[in-house]
Amino acid sequence: MQKKIECAKSQLVYSSRSIREISDSLGFHDENYFGKVFKRQVGCSPGSYRYRKYNPDKWGALGPKQNKEESE
Repeated sequence: MQKKIECAKSQLVYSSRSIREISDSLGFHDENYFGKVFKRQVGCSPGSYRYRKYNPDKWGALGPKQNKEESE
């Protein structure tokens, strides 16, 4: 399962394929299940992961929790 998640992470960053296309290509025929598995392994949804990789200045290296704590 970890290899599938690593492949998904790569595709989310380096391709313009939709999350549904990525989940189907990895054998997850239910996009919601893929999202749950991805979030359990990575700590965020596939969409959030893609967004964070394209907007690192906004989220920081560790995600929004780090930035929230810094602003308090």
